[in-house]
Amino acid sequence: MSNNNRIPSNAIIRLFFVVLFNIINMVVGKLILVLAFYQFLCHLFTGSVTERSVRWGEAMSNWTLRIFLFMTYKSERMPFPFHRIGSDSERD
Repeated sequence: MSNNNRIPSNAIIRLFFVVLFNIINMVVGKLILVLAFYQFLCHLFTGSVTERSVRWGEAMSNWTLRIFLFMTYKSERMPFPFHRIGSDSERD
């Protein structure tokens, strides 16, 4: 059984990534607030939201979920672009 998309079991390395992902998550949270405000303005002035922003918001939300799953030990798979660290193969 291969160990695809798994980080080494070293707790110090995992702690490093948890701290790193927490910092990244704080930045992404601010980006989501900016996106929500932009969508509100679009809705206010045009009556509709932009499809591109909706897709971008969905992608950021899914990526944030993957960060939280890793940080809370629900998943051993790290989110993109770190998902290849510790993997045995080059495929996604």
